[in-house]
Amino acid sequence: MNGRIFSALGQVRSLAIVRLLQRPLASERRREVLAIAVIVCVFVATFFEAQRIPGGADDCAYFEIAAGRDSGAPHHQQRFGLIGTVKLAQAVFGYTSLAYYSVPFVYTLGLVLACYFAARTFTSVALAVCAALMVLALPTILTQGTWLLVDIPSMVWIVAGVTLFMRALTAGDERLPVRYVVGSGVCLYVAVLTKESTAPLLLGLGCFPLALRSKRSLQILLGTAAVTASLELCEIGAMWAVFGDPLHRLHASTSEQLPYMERALQSGFELPEQVTWGSLATRFLLDMENDASANGWRLLGLGYWDWLVASFFLGLTVAVLRKNQLLLGLCGFVFWSYLSLSLAVVSFDPLTPMVITKPRYFLVVLVWLPVLAVAGWSCLWHWPWERRQREKSAAVIGVAALTLCVAYGTARNFFRQTPYTLRKGYDPITNAYAALTAFTRAGGEVKRIVGPKPLRAAKFLWPEPQIDVYWRPREQGTGHRLRPADLVVAQQPMALQAHPRYLWRSLGETEGDHYFYIERPKSPHPGGDYGMVAATRSHLLRHPKGARLHLNLRFDLHRTTPEPLKVLLHREHREPVVIATFEWMLKGRRALISRTTPVFPTGDAEAVSVEFSMEGPGRFFIEKLDFEVRAKKRSTQP
Repeated sequence: MNGRIFSALGQVRSLAIVRLLQRPLASERRREVLAIAVIVCVFVATFFEAQRIPGGADDCAYFEIAAGRDSGAPHHQQRFGLIGTVKLAQAVFGYTSLAYYSVPFVYTLGLVLACYFAARTFTSVALAVCAALMVLALPTILTQGTWLLVDIPSMVWIVAGVTLFMRALTAGDERLPVRYVVGSGVCLYVAVLTKESTAPLLLGLGCFPLALRSKRSLQILLGTAAVTASLELCEIGAMWAVFGDPLHRLHASTSEQLPYMERALQSGFELPEQVTWGSLATRFLLDMENDASANGWRLLGLGYWDWLVASFFLGLTVAVLRKNQLLLGLCGFVFWSYLSLSLAVVSFDPLTPMVITKPRYFLVVLVWLPVLAVAGWSCLWHWPWERRQREKSAAVIGVAALTLCVAYGTARNFFRQTPYTLRKGYDPITNAYAALTAFTRAGGEVKRIVGPKPLRAAKFLWPEPQIDVYWRPREQGTGHRLRPADLVVAQQPMALQAHPRYLWRSLGETEGDHYFYIERPKSPHPGGDYGMVAATRSHLLRHPKGARLHLNLRFDLHRTTPEPLKVLLHREHREPVVIATFEWMLKGRRALISRTTPVFPTGDAEAVSVEFSMEGPGRFFIEKLDFEVRAKKRSTQP
């Protein structure tokens, strides 16, 4: 069997095209350029395949802060590393979507390339490309890679700083490699400047001198720390001069966590029964094992996460047996990062209890696993197969092909399962703009457009955002009332969020989003589908054993024909239920309804609405609109 494989490989190597490519690729520098070109091409295709609309939360806050607007929480405004990059993008492209997407494009590409150069510290060009593509295929990278968040930018600087630090440790010159030390210190400082919570991770660099056990490695560590500390002192001085508080960034960053810390002190900092130190230390491992994106697609019974963990322990074992001190130091750094993130006090609430686990919080672990995997393979192949190059080449090709197959299968499975990409047509912001322009061109007047959280990005995604945009984190419970002349983008029934005094008109729907226009009942209305709140929860709860709704309606019709009216009951987390359907009584130009619904339950009722349609090119006027909630013995006028 081996003879056939090596014979096939020999035939491939004897092909004319292979011999033609061997000459220009004989130089290592040319191979590096080709490897980077391959990574860039694959990344560009992947980026546009994974591109999504902005999330409307932290990402838009950073974008608005960079434009000089007061937005976000205090800690958002102190992430100068990212905000400075966004300012540069806005200076080049303006306050546009191109400026928004250019920042994650550059940073995500930078992260993939940084992982390539980190892997080159341990292995060949081919395996380093394999590591970079494995990083690119991580579902967390595919999810976060097109959003303007701080996680990937901070990881770029961490990987770059640690890579330069390792290059300094492996430098052949006996003198202190100043350029690597300074570069590493600057990158690590920018990582903290981008995301302040990465500072504890830098303590893991102490694992390298412990593994190398040399005076030179300690000198390099102290030199790197000196550069980072000097820059940090300069920042403290700037904060003192501008804000009058040298620890302004620290105070702004911890202001969001103070309620958690206060509750922790009140409880004596005791872990709840449902949360133990063991569960905190293993929660990320268990979550990733059960994650449908990271471990859903399987090859030979193992998912992508399984392959990465198995490769990590294989590499760690070989590093211990071969005494590869640099690889052991990197394993120690990753292990320290994992512990510091898993056991962080701010990651759980001692009173609720609530444990927060998000893959992007553990990005430092996910990104380094492919690098550690290929480093371990390279260390393994340099050990038992030092004199058996043919077997070594076959093993390298086989393992690299298997791993890339798993990475590709995982990425493809991710794209197949997620519907929230622009390539699949999920663009509610563009759809909302199309609904807005269609309504205004037909003569409608819109004072505001109100919608879900992603609508916050409309200000830089829409061509001419001249209308005021109001975005809501939640459609219910926001304390905000819809007003007449609002165009509403809603995913939940309007009966749960509209005021009883107003009428809503349906303007259509796209991809799960419904469009409504809020009107006053006394104004003239064109034909269309309408609805109105007939009773709210406060009125229904007065009749806990059940209630009936009496309707007394009179409309004046001008070239319109009414369709049957429906009365709907809206309950918590349930689909609306039709209580009754009534036909209109026509008298000349007037349409009347004076009917009472059957008894309906009110225990979990949120609202009762009436919905009807008017057909025809004319208009109609509401002359009388009266709803009354009735019980057997008493009635209450809403």
